[in-house]
Amino acid sequence: MNYKKKYIKYKNKYLKLKNKNYQIGGEMIKTISNDGRMEGMSLQCFWISILQYLRKNGLHDLTLRELRMRAGLHSDTEHTMFDTYAVDSTGNHFFITAAEKIANFYRIKIQVYTAIRSYPNIIASDEPAYFIPLGFPNPSYKPVKLANFGMIHFELIDPSGEPFVPLVEYRGIQKKINEVPEVQREVYLKNSEDKKLVKDLENQKKKLNDEYKQQLEELDRNMLLNSVEKYKLQKDYKLDYDTKVSELEKLISDVKQNIEREELEKTQFMLQDKITSPSLEDKKKEELKKQLHDIQSSLGGDKNDELMHSIGKINEDLSKEIEIFNLEDILEQQKKYFNLENEKFAELFNAGSTSKELEPLTKIIEGIQTSIKDIEKNIIEKKKKLGI
Repeated sequence: MNYKKKYIKYKNKYLKLKNKNYQIGGEMIKTISNDGRMEGMSLQCFWISILQYLRKNGLHDLTLRELRMRAGLHSDTEHTMFDTYAVDSTGNHFFITAAEKIANFYRIKIQVYTAIRSYPNIIASDEPAYFIPLGFPNPSYKPVKLANFGMIHFELIDPSGEPFVPLVEYRGIQKKINEVPEVQREVYLKNSEDKKLVKDLENQKKKLNDEYKQQLEELDRNMLLNSVEKYKLQKDYKLDYDTKVSELEKLISDVKQNIEREELEKTQFMLQDKITSPSLEDKKKEELKKQLHDIQSSLGGDKNDELMHSIGKINEDLSKEIEIFNLEDILEQQKKYFNLENEKFAELFNAGSTSKELEPLTKIIEGIQTSIKDIEKNIIEKKKKLGI
């Protein structure tokens, strides 16, 4: 297991949660998933999402084929996705026209939000990227909200799903983060996430230890190996174990230092709250002020300046690594999508489709190839800058 990558995942999740609670990164949502396949068709995630909404709102027997027919779509688009390549001979985006027909017929306004997956959550933009019908639809139309993951996938945002709100330990009790004073949320949220991370890393360390013991026991029982072979394997096992444990212990130490600092900041918040209490006696107030001064001193000074510089550098590098990690995730999805489209191209070609008929799909594949090359180039450049 790559523990550094696991650490980046946790930090990525923390940053997304932090952005949510400062209303920067958008909404956390739940979606009704689909794989784009239904009734013998593929790449139909946009229309399936609309169908899911309509079925949930009374049209239980409506089929995907019937919905598409209502939109004016024909069999030649049964394996074409809703994207910018879907244009007719005059350059019009005929899927937009089809979607507007559906919207006006069922009196719905389709709101498309850009979204990303940040497991176990999905984060969508605060405002829709676009509406269908385009422009300003009738206000009496009911909203149908879709999450759009890049150019390749749509899912219906579950209207019954509650936004995810993380819990944190606030003054000794579990509280929703939005119940914590806004100026304090970042510290409490980061503290909560770091504690979970330490616990998980310590469990991983125990698991590594158990696996290492088991390896040695199995090696000792192995009657097919001579003593020289066993000694060599023991050295290999030990080297692998020591490397992994050393990496884990360094991460645990770093995160625990963060937690100690965050605990001091939390204590500082609580003391500031108490000092401002009108019912507090002057003598007690002076005692608390002294405690507060001591904490602020421990959080300040030359040593702290060095620490903050070090933390700043780590955070800067970490943000770059998170960016690379996210790009690698996108690259993986694009490669999967490329393979899917290539398989589809081969099926249609073998079935006798002409070059003209395959032209829209060829454009899609070329577009994906260009995207893959751009992402790979971007990753290489970012890794070089970071010295990875």
